[in-house]
Amino acid sequence: MDKYRKAFFASALVISLRWGLPQIISIVSLKLTGLGIVGTFLIAWWALYFYLRTESRAAFWFSFVLINLHFWSLLVPNVRKIIYVIKNGGIDKVYGYGSPLAFCNDSVFELIFLVPLTFAFIFGVLVIKNYRKATKDKEIQAV
Repeated sequence: MDKYRKAFFASALVISLRWGLPQIISIVSLKLTGLGIVGTFLIAWWALYFYLRTESRAAFWFSFVLINLHFWSLLVPNVRKIIYVIKNGGIDKVYGYGSPLAFCNDSVFELIFLVPLTFAFIFGVLVIKNYRKATKDKEIQAV
């Protein structure tokens, strides 16, 4: 659980850095909608992190749902890009138009968020495995 909590912290930190600029822009321009949406988003991440420090199973499940939402929403487009590159033989479109630099920049920025989310996802799966093992051991002891 400790590794998962650290990976969740890293994910929350990276995502906070990503959403910090829109939050500042919403504050400066007094856009309450952006302020509310981004603020709620960031509060959810950090509230779950501090709740996760209590080592509650409910905290783990809530945080794992949040990790899954973000992990899969970033993984699917990256897999599609990989399939596109394999299918077309490169980053550029068949007729030569397109921006390979924009394609690469977009991929790099998505990977900056995907890497800590991947570690959190993997450590979360290991925590689930340990929960199941502990439950199975309790059932065996009860018999």
